[in-house]
Amino acid sequence: MNDFIKERNEILKNLDNPDVMIKIMDYCKKYNIQMPTDTEVVLAGLHKARLYVTSPELTDEMKEKSKLWLKEHNYNLEIN
Repeated sequence: MNDFIKERNEILKNLDNPDVMIKIMDYCKKYNIQMPTDTEVVLAGLHKARLYVTSPELTDEMKEKSKLWLKEHNYNLEIN
């Protein structure tokens, strides 16, 4: 598994961590990824990614937490 995916999965596993936005910003800067300025939009995208990434590291429990987060913040579960 290359570093890009390893680091991405580590972020997706830890979306509840209070320091996750710092890690996301560092990750995006390292890989030259532009991201929205709205933190909630970033988190919504990451929660959706966690639902659809097919890595065994991302457990069903994590995916359920993401579904709940998305529903609580009025986002749908689909990637549009």
